[in-house]
Amino acid sequence: MSRMSTAPASQPADAAPYFDPETTSVGFHAPARGGPVRAFVTREWLVRQFGKWLPEDARVIEAYLEHATEIDAEVARRYAQGRPEPIWLASAFSPID
Repeated sequence: MSRMSTAPASQPADAAPYFDPETTSVGFHAPARGGPVRAFVTREWLVRQFGKWLPEDARVIEAYLEHATEIDAEVARRYAQGRPEPIWLASAFSPID
């Protein structure tokens, strides 16, 4: 079963990551203190962090899946610092330390 989807943002916390074409981002839920946290990661952030060219379509989910552990850790870190849901990983934010 594929983890890729194009489901709406109201997806349940146990659902697969999905591509949001309006923002060219991947929506997903990351584990964090207190339970799953709703988050998005933009294509541009993925390119900036991981230095790879990525397609501008739903295949960007593959990059999320390849780096899910690091991305989920960044979401958990930002959530612990008090950022409200959904957590956005976008190119305007600092890279992972």
